[in-house]
Amino acid sequence: MIDLTGISLQFGGEYLFKDVNYKINSGDRISLVGSNGSGKSSLLKLLTGELQPESGKILKQNRISIGYLPQDNIIHSGSTILEEALTALSDIILLKEKE
Repeated sequence: MIDLTGISLQFGGEYLFKDVNYKINSGDRISLVGSNGSGKSSLLKLLTGELQPESGKILKQNRISIGYLPQDNIIHSGSTILEEALTALSDIILLKEKE
């Protein structure tokens, strides 16, 4: 379970999120869809702790895993797209294998 309460984040004086409340329950699957600059990557960075909200709280259930493939252009020479995706998600794959 992930619970967002009153989350706000802005860049350059513009709010990406202002007083957002959202709850993701155990077993839920979500996808993020939006135009460039709409805050998809920023939301994922908030959820993983790479960014901190200006206000509000993010509560995460113990042992929760969040995986995503960042949009950075770090591609290892000679790797296929599948190999890159598997490398990016290797921690999640290992957790699944342990279950």
